[in-house]
Amino acid sequence: MTGAGTEAFPVDIVQDNNDIVVYADLAGYEKENIIISVEDDSLSIIAKRKNIPHSGATYVQERPSEAERRIDLPSSVKEVKEDMIRATYQNGVLEVRLPSLAKKIKIE
Repeated sequence: MTGAGTEAFPVDIVQDNNDIVVYADLAGYEKENIIISVEDDSLSIIAKRKNIPHSGATYVQERPSEAERRIDLPSSVKEVKEDMIRATYQNGVLEVRLPSLAKKIKIE
């Protein structure tokens, strides 16, 4: 979901062992300006940045000041509590790790 002045950013979603992992490309955003929340069975990531004025520039292409992405969660992670979610931000990539409550069943 995006609105005026917002952009969507690319994400990769993978299953890693017992976790669902979301990788979001947020290059150019500072860690302190990224908001992650889980609500209504979805993961929401919002990133904000300030447009820096360029005095004396001949041409400046404005970038959106806000990026937002909402990701529907599979049923195996819908009951996860926020304190179980881990997030790291390094080299412009946000990694959000959500534990899956699905159990692997061994066939005998």
